Amino acid sequence: MLSGMGILNLRQLAQMQPTHPTETVPILLDPNASGPQTDNSLLDALPKVPEGEFSLELTREDGETDQNADQAAQKSRVTVRISDRESCAGLVITEAGHILTYAHAVANAERILVELPDGRVRRAALVGYDSFSDLAVICISAYGLTPARFSDGNELTPGCKVAAYCGGEVTGGTVFATQSRLTIGDKNYPMLKTSAASGNTAGSLWGPNGQVVGIISPRISLFLHDSEEEIAFVIPSITVKQIVDQLLQQGFVSGRPSLGARVEEVTPIHQNYWQLPEGLRITHSTNPALLDGDILVSLQESTVHTIDDLYEMLFACRVGQSCRAQVYRDGY
Repeated sequence: MLSGMGILNLRQLAQMQPTHPTETVPILLDPNASGPQTDNSLLDALPKVPEGEFSLELTREDGETDQNADQAAQKSRVTVRISDRESCAGLVITEAGHILTYAHAVANAERILVELPDGRVRRAALVGYDSFSDLAVICISAYGLTPARFSDGNELTPGCKVAAYCGGEVTGGTVFATQSRLTIGDKNYPMLKTSAASGNTAGSLWGPNGQVVGIISPRISLFLHDSEEEIAFVIPSITVKQIVDQLLQQGFVSGRPSLGARVEEVTPIHQNYWQLPEGLRITHSTNPALLDGDILVSLQESTVHTIDDLYEMLFACRVGQSCRAQVYRDGY
């Protein structure tokens, strides 16, 4: 069976051969992939992004709550599915259907499904995303949603007990640093460090009174060149609010250095079959110096292997800065 599938894929590749290798489209090896099976009539209806002014509300950590972290997490945590094999966590943040999730999963997804705690499945629309923090906001049409309560962080100090929800696992620990800083462009953002999760896992960090105190983003550890196995950098809720509010209002975060193009990694299949260089293929460009189909090979004389490489390089730049890029174009 595997041999037959391999032959079929090779025949499909041969039929898809274009005039120029840089104009190839992503190869869908499993065209029958789909999301969770459901009889939900709203599954195929892409929801309309709610109109109006929305923002992420912060609450004080006064301890006056009738639920603990586990009870609160069960009501507001959802599963975001990109295909039947890929998924990530999400948090309901408004009663209107906005959900906070991860940019790397949904930024270029053709179809996003959200599985609610009660088993309902809804199709989601992308509201906006921020590649640097790896945060994204999507929205669904649903009723009876319970938004997560985000702490304002005023009472958070080193030594506070917290719980990390990463994938299907829950681990306890403490916050042991609240003065770390992350610099993006000309802005500094406070960061937390916790022993409740590792530096290579994504998830949310909750206080004992059922409030979210931060979002765990492995990309932050990558940018800070710190990926200790037993330590995680956490975007505190006050910083999450600054990012999410801009995503809700305009779909992006102002002041980020941007390439002005959407990219995708050139897979080993593309490299071997088309004899293409390793790099990032430009799928849509608003930058006059870059054309759709170009392959970005290097930026500022540093080789680009992955999307994370690109983010790290842009991370060190300033908005308006002129950068030198090497591209593979139409076979040259």
